[in-house]
Amino acid sequence: MSDTSLTVDQALLRAIEHHRAGRMPEAEKIYRAILQLQPNHPDANHNLGLLAVKVGKPEAALPLFNVALAAHPEEPQFWVSFIDAQIRTGQLDAARQSIVMAKAYGVMEEKLRAIEGPLVPTVSRDDQLQIVELYRQKRFAEMEVSARDLTQRYPADSFGWETLAPALKNQKKFTEANAAYHKALDLAPDSAMTLVNFAEY
Repeated sequence: MSDTSLTVDQALLRAIEHHRAGRMPEAEKIYRAILQLQPNHPDANHNLGLLAVKVGKPEAALPLFNVALAAHPEEPQFWVSFIDAQIRTGQLDAARQSIVMAKAYGVMEEKLRAIEGPLVPTVSRDDQLQIVELYRQKRFAEMEVSARDLTQRYPADSFGWETLAPALKNQKKFTEANAAYHKALDLAPDSAMTLVNFAEY
C-alpha cells in the first residue's frame, strides 16, 4: 500500500469509501494492494469481485468470490455475489448447486430469492399460445390436460395454474378450479390474469 502507516483494516475502509463513492480505480488499487499482503483476505477479494462484475467481467469475479467463500462460507452476501456471477456467466446448474450449499450454511431463502429468477424454468411463449388457443376454441378438456402438464413441468410458474383454473371451471369442476385459483394466487399474488379470473369465479 502506498501509505505504509495504514493497517489492512484501515486500508479496507478507505477502499470501501472509494467504492461507495464510485471511485472505482482508487478502490481497485487499494483492494489489490491488500491482496498483495493478504491474498486470502475475504472482504478485499469479495469487493474486488464486485468491481469486476460492475464492469461486465463476472468470469473474473468468480475466483475472487471463491476465495472469499473459502474464508467465510457462512457470509450470505458472499454467496449471493458468487451465485449472481455464476448466473451471469451461464453456469446455471452450478448456480443451483451453490444455492443448495448456501442454504446448508444457513443462508436464509429470502436472501437468495432475488437472484433465483433465472434458475426457475418458465412456460415458453409457444406453450402459452397453444393453451390460449384451446381456450378460445372452448376445448376445455384438452386445455385441462395441457394445463396440468404445465403445472407438472413448471410448478413454480403461475401460468399453468392460471389456465388450469378456468379449464376446470368451464367443465363445472368448481372445487378443483377453486384450488387451482388459490395456487396461482400463491405463486403470483399480483397477477392480473389470476385476479380477474378469480373475481369472476
